Amino acid sequence: MSVTETEIQGICEAGYEPVRDAFAENFAERNEIGASVAVVAHGEPVVNLWAGWADTARTRLWQENTLTNVWSTTKAMTALCAHLLMDRVGLDMDATVASYWPEFAAGGKGDIPLRWVMSHRSGLSGLTVPITAADLEDWEKITTLLAAQEPLWEPGTVSGYHAVTFGFLVGEVVRRVTGEHLGRFFASEIAGLLGADFEIGLAEGDLERCSEMQGVRPTDEELAARGEAYAHPAALFVTTPDGRLSRVLSGLSIDGDDVRTALKGATHGGVVAIVDQIRSLCYGLGASVGRYANPVRLMLAAAGALTLLAVAGGIGFLVRASGEGRL
Repeated sequence: MSVTETEIQGICEAGYEPVRDAFAENFAERNEIGASVAVVAHGEPVVNLWAGWADTARTRLWQENTLTNVWSTTKAMTALCAHLLMDRVGLDMDATVASYWPEFAAGGKGDIPLRWVMSHRSGLSGLTVPITAADLEDWEKITTLLAAQEPLWEPGTVSGYHAVTFGFLVGEVVRRVTGEHLGRFFASEIAGLLGADFEIGLAEGDLERCSEMQGVRPTDEELAARGEAYAHPAALFVTTPDGRLSRVLSGLSIDGDDVRTALKGATHGGVVAIVDQIRSLCYGLGASVGRYANPVRLMLAAAGALTLLAVAGGIGFLVRASGEGRL
């Protein structure tokens, strides 16, 4: 099956043909290898498409039930767990994080309310010590480091995207309140009830359903452009002891092999071990939002085997990357 011969599988209701056309165009013109796309409108599935290959060697066809890493979309799922606890047990967004997680008070963080963590204003957008992809499998290590660290800027003053730390910070509060790790709580209280094939921490036996991920490393120019989009430079940079600026995020280098390894080992809901069927993300999150918050009228979710995803507006919209993996 060549790029020009890629067969598009699935359903596309009348009126949504432009979605199918754009999806097919990614294969014909943008070097896409494998992907899925699903759209739910007014609570009804109107698009559920998949095509291409699930591996770089092009030996496994992308199937309807292929799992793929959805990256920061998991922040929405993590936040959903917190909002569910607000409804069930009165989790208080205005209470201090330390009231649920006492160790968090270290480093001058005793007065940080939970809502500042939820809104990326806690000043903990990254770690000031080097970590590896393997470290992300160690929940206790990362949460202990975050609890001990001083904020990178004055909490509450600005918002800086907590790209790698959000899941650990909110997830640890969920764990302290429920006694369950984030992935297990999400599985039992949200995904399981909705029948959504979405996992925070891959279940045993599901690895072979996963698409492979090819590493995408931003250029210096792309990192600089990303920095301009952040509300505060500390969200992307910290000062090292010798006075040099060090990129918080570039200190963590993750490629496709790292993701696959983490998917094998992580079971508690780290950062990279998040997989789902795109259909389940679209249908499941739409249903859960409709159940626990304001209904989402239109949700578009798209993922490629060899591309990154960007999240716009928290819950709701995923933006496709190009075949070369550039946003």
